[in-house]
Amino acid sequence: MSSVSRHRARVAGAPCVFRAQLRADVWSVTKDDEFYGEHLSRNEALVSACSAARSMEALGRVAEVRVGPRDDLVRHQDRYPQPFARRRA
Repeated sequence: MSSVSRHRARVAGAPCVFRAQLRADVWSVTKDDEFYGEHLSRNEALVSACSAARSMEALGRVAEVRVGPRDDLVRHQDRYPQPFARRRA
């Protein structure tokens, strides 16, 4: 996706899409079809993608997380904890 296409998508309000897919025994995460990170487990990949999606939403963007070969939608708002969030005593 070109930078012009990404800009048009942001202006039009299209969601920022994070995808987690297993490739060659490594979970790959992409953001709008561009490399975002690699993880050794499905859970680590989903925590990363969900945290990033929440960060985008905090900036006013619409975001979604998809996983697997069928592009299943993941409820990211409260399903996976933020990795560096403070825990209340």
